[in-house]
Amino acid sequence: MQQALFDTPTVTKPAHKIRNTTALLYKRVREEHQKMMATEYKGCKMYNPDFVYIKLGEKFFKSPKTIENIVFNRC
Repeated sequence: MQQALFDTPTVTKPAHKIRNTTALLYKRVREEHQKMMATEYKGCKMYNPDFVYIKLGEKFFKSPKTIENIVFNRC
């Protein structure tokens, strides 16, 4: 009876879909980061880097530290 438990195939998701989705997320985070950091008003930057990490974290449902790691390719 226990032998039947080991014979059942396991269903897993293909790894390439997870990688593509993650790569797309990272690309979008980096694009948004560049866009926010380049925003200026009368020659002065509008956003502090810490503020940008917090706002992007809220937008993409990640922690500010995770956003920072994505931006600097530390993941």
